Amino acid sequence: MEKRSTGKRLLRETDYALLKRVLYGNFSLICLDVDDLTVLRDGETAFLWECPPCASMDELISMALLVAAEMDPERGRKIVSVVLYVNVPRDMSLESLDEICRAIQWPIPKDADIRFGRGFHKEARFLLATSEGRAKKRRKT
Repeated sequence: MEKRSTGKRLLRETDYALLKRVLYGNFSLICLDVDDLTVLRDGETAFLWECPPCASMDELISMALLVAAEMDPERGRKIVSVVLYVNVPRDMSLESLDEICRAIQWPIPKDADIRFGRGFHKEARFLLATSEGRAKKRRKT
């Protein structure tokens, strides 16, 4: 059976509660706090993806590539902020973590506010939240 993300869905107030519980409740190597979630309110609209548990790092990296394709904003919009929280086994290599982050980063502009956290769990998975705003129109010269 092929695994899929939950898909791009609007971030609701109940999702903020989920993010707080997940991000603040676990022992993390790289911690996030309440200020990290406030960046999601910088955009006009916020979205959430939940990755199902993955059996291997290769599967998690593949899922990150699928999510990156889903999160690409519509024409005339851009991602203004990102919160990424990755739960991985303790024996995961830094190279694998780098691959996950690179996969998710490709649709994100360089001026976006990015917050990252990492926790430990036997099942590899991630939560990704983004906020979007209007892209500035380029002036013709």
